Amino acid sequence: MSNPAKLLAANLSKGDLALAKICVDWPDARDTMKAKLKGWANADYHFNLDWLLRSVNAVLTGEAKFQFLHEKTAEDIQDGLKRATKHVETILHLIGGRLGLDHDQVFFGRFGVPVMVRYLDRLRRPMNETERDKLLFWFVQAGMWGRFSGSTESFIDQDLAALEGEDGGLDKLLEQLHLWHGGLRAEPGHFTGWGLGARFYPVLYLLARIGEARDWGTGMPLKDSLLERSKMSRLKAHHIFPKAAVKRYFKRPEVNALANFCFTKETHLVPTDRLPEDYFPYIEKRDPGALASQWIPTDPALWRMENFREFLEARKVLLAAELNRRMEDLLHGDTRWLSGPTVAVPVIAAARGGITS
Repeated sequence: MSNPAKLLAANLSKGDLALAKICVDWPDARDTMKAKLKGWANADYHFNLDWLLRSVNAVLTGEAKFQFLHEKTAEDIQDGLKRATKHVETILHLIGGRLGLDHDQVFFGRFGVPVMVRYLDRLRRPMNETERDKLLFWFVQAGMWGRFSGSTESFIDQDLAALEGEDGGLDKLLEQLHLWHGGLRAEPGHFTGWGLGARFYPVLYLLARIGEARDWGTGMPLKDSLLERSKMSRLKAHHIFPKAAVKRYFKRPEVNALANFCFTKETHLVPTDRLPEDYFPYIEKRDPGALASQWIPTDPALWRMENFREFLEARKVLLAAELNRRMEDLLHGDTRWLSGPTVAVPVIAAARGGITS
């Protein structure tokens, strides 16, 4: 006859088992952590208990594996949770405010957060501007290249280890990312993908938030700092070439090509059934520079339906150039991490890598 305890253990994650052990000494642990998660969910960031426990683990042990929590007392866990949630709040504020990634759908690379929590906990002082931006650069790059999309625990451990010792810190963390991936400069092909689940969809959203992008309906800047922070403030994706028109001439994935998305705050103010060659001149006349602010090729020939694929390729070039410029800004001149041969990301992996890692 099967052992019920063994069957239960087999169906529980390592995080569940660690939390069950914690609850023996601190019965309110699960409810306390769920309350923290609910608070972030109200701000449209949806995390689970395993994720939060990894941040607690990072604070208390500097390790990713939950087994290192087994010897910690209830008082240790309570202290670790307090420190971890404080740092998570700081990180979410920075990622939402500085990068504009203000809701769950664009919050990629979430398993980088425990590493960032550990960094802040070891720093024990406020970050200066350069440190802040370099840490955010690491977060974006880890998300772009799918650092935590496979062997999550192993990569978290590697990154936590890079923070330790006298020579540990942000430069060591970036050096490790550079060695793993190669040059961190984006290429136009990295914007090949389709749908809101494409790995570079959050990157496109980020560019609209931190750049000079303007709403084509109102002419207002889309920068996060200029919008009231709430669920209603998130940007909405808009098809540049209307879906119905693209479907008539091209394959289904190209309808939702990443380079065919722009962003707006008020979708009803932007044409949804007209071709760019019809409505682009009107937008440009009413609000000069609005098209360029969202990286639209200036050649009117590319605005025609028969040149849809050429439009996508030209826009990818503009998007990659803008992304590299914004990443350089975050490095404050220390651009050594962008150099070197870029490891090619397979198109299918980049397109379908998702945003949950």
